[in-house]
Amino acid sequence: MIRLFGHYIPKSLLVLLLADASIVWGSVYAGRLLPYAALPEVVPTWHGLTVSAAAALTFFVLVSMEFAGLWDVHQRYRRGEHFLRLGMAFGLAYVLVAVVGYLLPIFRLTRLAFLLSMILAFPPVFFVRVVHDSLTGSRRTRRKVLLIGAGRVSELISKLATTDHGYEIVGCIDGSSNGHAANANGADDHRGTANGLKILGTLDDFAWTVKTVKPDVVVAAMEERRALLPIQAILEYKLQGIEVEDWPAFYEKLTTKLLVSHIRPSWLAFSDGFRQSRLDDVLRRTLDIVVSAIGCLSSLPVLAVLAGLIKLDSRGPVFIRQERVGKSGRVFVLLKLRTMRVDAEIETGPVWAQVGDTRVTRVGRLLRKMRLDELPQFINVLLGDMSLVGPRPERPIFVSELQERLPFYIYRHVVRPGMTGWAQVRFHYGASLEHALEKLEYDLYYVKNRSLFLDLLIIIQTIQVVLFGRGAR
Repeated sequence: MIRLFGHYIPKSLLVLLLADASIVWGSVYAGRLLPYAALPEVVPTWHGLTVSAAAALTFFVLVSMEFAGLWDVHQRYRRGEHFLRLGMAFGLAYVLVAVVGYLLPIFRLTRLAFLLSMILAFPPVFFVRVVHDSLTGSRRTRRKVLLIGAGRVSELISKLATTDHGYEIVGCIDGSSNGHAANANGADDHRGTANGLKILGTLDDFAWTVKTVKPDVVVAAMEERRALLPIQAILEYKLQGIEVEDWPAFYEKLTTKLLVSHIRPSWLAFSDGFRQSRLDDVLRRTLDIVVSAIGCLSSLPVLAVLAGLIKLDSRGPVFIRQERVGKSGRVFVLLKLRTMRVDAEIETGPVWAQVGDTRVTRVGRLLRKMRLDELPQFINVLLGDMSLVGPRPERPIFVSELQERLPFYIYRHVVRPGMTGWAQVRFHYGASLEHALEKLEYDLYYVKNRSLFLDLLIIIQTIQVVLFGRGAR
């Protein structure tokens, strides 16, 4: 994997993205190489082709592929379904570029360019993706990983490092003093395995094991090291080209979240990330103001219709105001469309929403599924209480409980809360302490690796969530 603007992206995915972009971009110009002797009257129309038109088409195709779920490295499709999804993505992209080109002539494609681009781009893009799936699914292309440690962290990483990530766990080095994993750590009855992992030797056998299995990556997965790691040998092999990683960083790379139940404050203090520049803050705030202002104006007709539906469906106000905890722990008033009965919390008090929550009204259930109840939060963004992207703000009563029970929870408040966030597009709606912990792991990943690139990725995936109704409750 490589780190692009602080966010981990599989190398194979980046290569695939660049290949698809190059094919679509090149298809716009490839028609110039075709003979037009029989159609001389068509030649002048090609002068309308511009870099902006090719860039627009490429952008729409790549974004449409995201909507079609074709950039999810964890998802494998059969060729028939892959073909169908790719066809839907191309169809949506070409419709969008036609609409944009009609409104803005600088992005306009001629009819011939439009047709030839689709004919020339679709087959090679599909072929490249078939080859990509074949190569990444092959065992020969996986990178061999040797784990130092035979405990539960090693077990967790072993389960995560599947073929979708391009890794293969070849075994582990037992870090215990007696040469094999203790039963307290979940060892099997067989001496050569522990927690489902093949034990290749002890720390004393590290050099011999590396020479034998020839790993591409060595991951230090011991929770309690106490100066036991063979640092000199590890350094020697790192200088020879073998990648050496600490397990929290490797886990972050595989999952795009932080395992907050196991990491130490010292790792957070010395790890990469948590970098912010004044320019990033200015650009992010400018984007917030522009988008929220447009959102407020464009949503007025929709809000008027929704207000009427809410009033017809149940008694009570259209809008609700709730206290939420924002940046640096400051409490602000969040605006939402009402989706519950007015007496929803009279008997129970504030509680997390549940699946099939009976307190939700009929219209409210539809609003939540489509995330339309959050439209008034554009006002919160415009006022500076929130950002477009960031951890979702929680109510003070929940924050007090979560800060006591979840490690590092307070650190999610170092940035402005957002209308959407990394946890919202990666995890379903939280309704328990366990879910709150999982969301915190994604939120801290965002805080650690925050960038405009990651913000844009979250916004695109949020549109996908809204269109397909995933995660709403």
